[in-house]
Amino acid sequence: MATDTPDTPPTLRLPPTATDFPRVTTRFMIAARLRVREDLVAALAALRDAVGPMPDKIKVTRWVCTHGKPYGGTTVRPGTGSLRTYTVRGYADELHGWSRLLIEKGKGPAYTLGESRYGGRSDAECELRSGLLLDSDECGGWAARSLLRQIGLAYVGQQRPAKPSSCHLEIFFVRPLIPVRDAEGRVDTWKATVYCASIGWLMGVLSELLGLRYEPFFDASGHASAKYAGFDTACDQLLQLNFAYTRRPGDPAGVYPTTWYRPGGGLDLDALLAATGFDEARPMLAEPVRQVPSRSFVGATSRSCVRSATGTEPISMVTIWTRLLRLSRESSQALVAPLLDGRSYAPLGQRDATMARIAGVLAGIAPHGHPDDLAKVFEKSLRAMAREPGATPAFGYVELKLRLAAEKIARAQRGLR
Repeated sequence: MATDTPDTPPTLRLPPTATDFPRVTTRFMIAARLRVREDLVAALAALRDAVGPMPDKIKVTRWVCTHGKPYGGTTVRPGTGSLRTYTVRGYADELHGWSRLLIEKGKGPAYTLGESRYGGRSDAECELRSGLLLDSDECGGWAARSLLRQIGLAYVGQQRPAKPSSCHLEIFFVRPLIPVRDAEGRVDTWKATVYCASIGWLMGVLSELLGLRYEPFFDASGHASAKYAGFDTACDQLLQLNFAYTRRPGDPAGVYPTTWYRPGGGLDLDALLAATGFDEARPMLAEPVRQVPSRSFVGATSRSCVRSATGTEPISMVTIWTRLLRLSRESSQALVAPLLDGRSYAPLGQRDATMARIAGVLAGIAPHGHPDDLAKVFEKSLRAMAREPGATPAFGYVELKLRLAAEKIARAQRGLR
């Protein structure tokens, strides 16, 4: 019989609940799954009744990523996306055509079920959403196409034979979702309070009815993870990209991604939300109310000292900052200068790549430092960036990006070793 030990707190072994997640979309997805589980028959009926007539043509923005991934567009620097309209079959035919071609990862086409003001991918440019991407990463769902056919909901889906438990499904709305902008023209508030909550709930309803894997857990750092809890809630950008499946170098000869589609009706999102208890649950999920387990459970340390990840002597944060100030290369100095000043280190569309470059610098000056502690160097800049237009998610931005920075630093350290 297992016994509790002082260094294994019970909190870390219990599955997380909805309010353990800082991301709005995830909180609502988890809550919806549990709500639907109470009465699957009623939820299925609600989904069937929410299927209605949809437009004959779907508005879609397409990018061909030969010269790099899509970026946020502006009046000065427009994006490269082009607005197109498709029937369900026409859209599926185009995806199927790409699936026959051999293209390196990141060099193929990307689509979003929506219209972009300047041809870019940023939230600020979204004019409308015509549908939703449902991305299942190792959570199943491909076989559930039969249920979508039975209730008459139109869809387009793709799957790689090498990953049978993963797939992309796209569904379409009866009425396009139009972002509501504030007095300054921003969509951040509407996205955080309306859009993410609504599509998170929708992802939860569909994840449960389609029988997707449900195994939320606390990771080694004490953070709640929904990696194996249904559709990917990180796919909540207003112009969320769907990278069409193509053949890739190294794929077996004669093996191609599979594309399926089914014409039918669109989804009346408002009707589904009303019939499945969304309004009742919403006040309890507006903010996370439970705290992530204290880091003292997994080895706390003072911010004034960077722990060693390899058993060597710890490095003081003063030493880290001093080494950053004394970088010899001008390019490195320019790279870390925003961190030293506590301002944004990159514009939208370039933040992930810039973070990886900075992570490489940090790994070089502290190859044995603990990644979680080294990531704190980003904190002041991230707090400034969280207040800028287009920063997503609206809640938990800093925490999410700090975890991402720690992962990049750890990867860079492994490369140096």
